[in-house]
Amino acid sequence: VINTHMSDADFAGIRSSFRRRRPRLVSTRHFAAPRGSGQLVRGVFGLLTGRVDAQIAISDFVAARVGEPSTVVRTGVARAEGSAVNARDRVVLMAQRLESEKSTASALAAWAQTDARTRGWRLRIAGQGAERAGLEAMAARLGISKEVEFLGHRSDVDELMANAGIFLASAENEPLGLSVLEAMARATPVVAAAGGGHLETVGAVAGAALYEPGSIAQAAAAIDRLAADAEARTAYGEDLQRHQRRAFNVGDWCDGTLRVYESVVLQ
Repeated sequence: VINTHMSDADFAGIRSSFRRRRPRLVSTRHFAAPRGSGQLVRGVFGLLTGRVDAQIAISDFVAARVGEPSTVVRTGVARAEGSAVNARDRVVLMAQRLESEKSTASALAAWAQTDARTRGWRLRIAGQGAERAGLEAMAARLGISKEVEFLGHRSDVDELMANAGIFLASAENEPLGLSVLEAMARATPVVAAAGGGHLETVGAVAGAALYEPGSIAQAAAAIDRLAADAEARTAYGEDLQRHQRRAFNVGDWCDGTLRVYESVVLQ
């Protein structure tokens, strides 16, 4: 069995399927769209779809949008622990690529409207990307540069998450949200845009701190509610952690993937 991830790997896997001893090909779909960025590439994949024996979608959101049959196997993350709420930093953490699809600009706009930034909290953004210079300029225009720290690429995101008071996920159409799952694993309260895979992760927990995508006021209010209430942060973080351990654990992820492999081997 060959398991490929994303278009270039899919092409390589499909080429291997023309060998005399044909391997079984499983493609994992990470993006909520048909394969390829243009009509030509999509057309080629359309002609070769029959060479793929099975497909895994990382979320219901992705499965509904790839345009082909797939089996949903949600990504799992390992069990983890976070610091007690009274030992955590007064930090709202983001960890994402600084690209347009992550909607980081909306997070900055929301942060500018929070009361939390005037009460000792700060926003820390881990990640690099094409939008960084523009986002730094935006922070300056909004007058929030002193309360926003652009960390760039970091190798210690696990530690940052374990000690953050709140995790903010602003992408409006996140296929699943691995960083969100990692924050949940550490019982870090998550504020997230109510779209894409966030509805399957954070959104499956009662009282989730979700806001309508694009609503700056709702995002700011959600941050402020959690920042002002340590007990609520603790309870919500623990609920998120329980849900992660129940629904997004490594064991279930492996078992689900193996079932797909077995299904193609036994065809």
